Amino acid sequence: MLAMSLPKKLDEWFLAELVPTLLDARIVLGKNECYDYKVPPILGDKLEVANIEPTDIAVHQGLVSQNHEQARNLPEGTKIIKVLVDGDEP
Repeated sequence: MLAMSLPKKLDEWFLAELVPTLLDARIVLGKNECYDYKVPPILGDKLEVANIEPTDIAVHQGLVSQNHEQARNLPEGTKIIKVLVDGDEP
C-alpha cells in the first residue's frame, strides 16, 4: 500500500514539482548537494525560488534535524523570533 502512495507523497514531501523552476532559474546542484532554504519556512520565510539554494547535504541534514528537534513540541502557529547558534545570534 505504501508504494502506491509514494508518487503522491513525493511532491508533498520533497516538492519535486519545484525542481524544473529551480533549473530554469539556473539553480543547479553540484556533487553532494541538495536544495535547501536560505531561511527555513519554520523560521518564517517563504517557500519561493528566491529562498532556495544548493547546500551540502550533510550540512542540510544536520541543520534541519536541529531545527525540527528544537521546534517539534511548539504549538502550531508559534512564531520563532530569535535563533541562536552556540548561544549567539548568527
